[in-house]
Amino acid sequence: MVIALRLVVAALAVIVLAVPGWGQSRQVDPSELSLTVSVETLPETLLRQEMILVTIHGVYKRHITREQLVQPDLDGFNWMQLGRDDWFESMVDGLPVKNMRRRMALFPDRAGRLEIGAFQHRLTLLDEDNKWFEHTVQSEPLTIEVSPEPAVEGWWFPVRRLQVADNWSNAPDQLAEGAGVLRVVRVSALGASPDMIPPMPELKSPSALIFAHPEKRLVDLTPRGPEAIAYWRWTVTPTNGNAAILEPIRFSYFDTVAREMRNVVISAQRVAFGDVTGSARQTEPVEIIQSRQRPVLVAMAGLAAFGAALFALSSGRSLSFAP
Repeated sequence: MVIALRLVVAALAVIVLAVPGWGQSRQVDPSELSLTVSVETLPETLLRQEMILVTIHGVYKRHITREQLVQPDLDGFNWMQLGRDDWFESMVDGLPVKNMRRRMALFPDRAGRLEIGAFQHRLTLLDEDNKWFEHTVQSEPLTIEVSPEPAVEGWWFPVRRLQVADNWSNAPDQLAEGAGVLRVVRVSALGASPDMIPPMPELKSPSALIFAHPEKRLVDLTPRGPEAIAYWRWTVTPTNGNAAILEPIRFSYFDTVAREMRNVVISAQRVAFGDVTGSARQTEPVEIIQSRQRPVLVAMAGLAAFGAALFALSSGRSLSFAP
């Protein structure tokens, strides 16, 4: 019985050493470690500043004690890492293997042929004597062709989806005598970094006192890419003792899904003193030129960071364009 048990143990040891990923040695087989970089399907003509989604994926059949992923310089790109590295296990040939996945968004900041250099994963492995040794695995570099943006008037603003909401602290045409009203325009752009959103426009009116607050810019990292958010804020008070008309707000953007320019217009707004003469104004659509339109629910919780006045916003006009 004892002899049979020893034979079974010896046989299992031979199997463990013979199967890749089970027995550890200082000799590293190339099939045991791999690191690849893949790019989401790109349009036929990729334009400057258009988002590129990249996945770095490592598959490892060896025990890893320490690791460090070193990214290249990414010359010619602005970039964001979309969250922490994701480590998980999968099955290959019936054996568990370790996986590492990193998601990044790249934004080419110049036209021409740009290279995504090799990523290096510096690993600390174990040999047959359980001693540590260093080993580096690296990806193949990739080359991407970037075209210059078309000639446009104003700001070049490529996005995958744009949402705009126009909100007021109270009904702008039903103000108490001498009171002002807070206006907040929220611009949310999927597939853009905060610096890509156009500058806060100048709000104009021939008969209103307008105080522009510093704008706020944030970014939300999502699996579909970064979503840049800007808040444009003004306090408006009529100065002629009765009413004022605020001029429209206009800007354009490039829809990277439909591959065409689109214009956004927030229409003129009347701001006036007076008693409430009817029901409060409901949410109205913001006018869009050359785009499809659907309603959007504006999340007010994000405005709470700007204080109780913004938290009190109760009505507005909203736009959402999503292909």
